[in-house]
Amino acid sequence: MTPEAILFVASSASAFAMFIIVLLKGHFLSLFDRKYLMRSLLAGAINPFFYYLILFKAYDLLSAQTALVLNYTWPMVIALLSIPFLKQKLPFRTLIALTAGLIGVGTVVGGISFTGGFKPALLLPILSSVFWGVYWMLNIRDKRPDSVKLFMGFFMGSILSLLYLLLSGGMKGFTLPGILGSCYIGIFEMGLAFFIWLKALKTADRTSRVSSVVYLAPLISLLIINTVLGERIKSYTLIGLLLIVGGILLDSKVCSDS
Repeated sequence: MTPEAILFVASSASAFAMFIIVLLKGHFLSLFDRKYLMRSLLAGAINPFFYYLILFKAYDLLSAQTALVLNYTWPMVIALLSIPFLKQKLPFRTLIALTAGLIGVGTVVGGISFTGGFKPALLLPILSSVFWGVYWMLNIRDKRPDSVKLFMGFFMGSILSLLYLLLSGGMKGFTLPGILGSCYIGIFEMGLAFFIWLKALKTADRTSRVSSVVYLAPLISLLIINTVLGERIKSYTLIGLLLIVGGILLDSKVCSDS
């Protein structure tokens, strides 16, 4: 299936999963608040539409390990976006952390460019992290119940995905395994994952305890990529990832609390 088709099916599956939660939580009437309509459209355009369209395209054009590591720059993007969105100042430790992350990105891009030449597609996962960061900055300001704002965002995103799919002529190539795989992505990796993440941040006594678990994700993902996809993990990929994650850890409360 094409990235466009995967996006449409995954977004629709996410919207469906969130709608069930909306009903279970008794927030159905909150869906009809018109003052949030444009905010939902904007959120849906940023994520899932643009974010996942770019990310799926990156995975289509690059190796899975490369797209994974470069997309993991999103914590750095959030740190930078906190300046204009949250009026926060960057301490010196954060600047050092961002520098380490940038060196990590340069290590991956440089390693790929040295072995096979620079590819413009390398910019796609980095661009997707920008959309991801903007989405969560907007999400912080949205005071609606989590299930409501997530459903509306995915619902708007699925409409945009359908329009794009029709205009781009991407209706061909639907397969049952592809549809089932896309539904899995939409329900478990997008919809429910976002909902549980927001709940974890709100219920944990310290955000740092929840955030620290995130740093295990790319390492586990590399293991899965190596085992399932059979990709040999490049040395520059691992070094770049360690620099990026190390920079994030340096700036996190995990370090200061230890």
